[in-house]
Formats: sequence, C-alpha cells, structure tokens
Amino acid sequence: METAAAAFEELAKYKLYGSIVTNAQAIDPIIDDLVSTGSLLVLFLSLDGWDSGSQNVMRSAASGKMSDNFEKTMAVIDKVHEIKQRKKAKVPPDHAHYGHFQRKLRAPGRHSAPGA
Repeated sequence: METAAAAFEELAKYKLYGSIVTNAQAIDPIIDDLVSTGSLLVLFLSLDGWDSGSQNVMRSAASGKMSDNFEKTMAVIDKVHEIKQRKKAKVPPDHAHYGHFQRKLRAPGRHSAPGA
C-alpha cells in the first residue's frame, strides 16, 4: 500500500486526482497520508455482507481463519470521516446520507452472525 501513497504524491505534483477501490483491509496505516496528498478524489470501500457475520464469511481469509474484517472496514470508514471533519472537508450533498448509513450498519444485532 505504500506504493499507493507514493503514486498519489506523484499525482499531486501535477495537480491530478485518482480514486481507490479497496476492501479496506490494508489501507488504514496510510489513509492519513493519502488524504494529505490532496489527490485522492474518491475512496470506495466495499462491504460484501449485510452485517458482521455475513461479511466475515464472505471475506474469510484464504487460510480459513476467521477475522472480523467487517469491524476493520467500519473502523476505516470512521477514520476517513474523522479526517474529513478534522480537515473541514466539504461533504457533497449526495453524501448527506452518511449518518443514516452508519446508524443502520451499527444498529443492534447488525454485528452478530445469523442465528447467533
């Protein structure tokens, strides 16, 4: 992922913009640096499940070892939101649903496996 940060630094030199599509599993350590370049126009973070249980089944590691990557993705979403607030970034009108989205995903029972 350090290569991505370097690529966005290069884009910034030429006042160009780029986008990233990721499952958020390796972006956390460099997200501040990416945002700081000013060249990250759009960050798409994917969730493959409707709650923690389904996400973690869909995104289980190749080793078969379960991990809570739903929470990891949600933590990156929270971190990006915090960075945007700290930098007083403008949120486009079509992103006004962010709070609703967060409340739905964090609703009671959304973090448990089906049948748990």
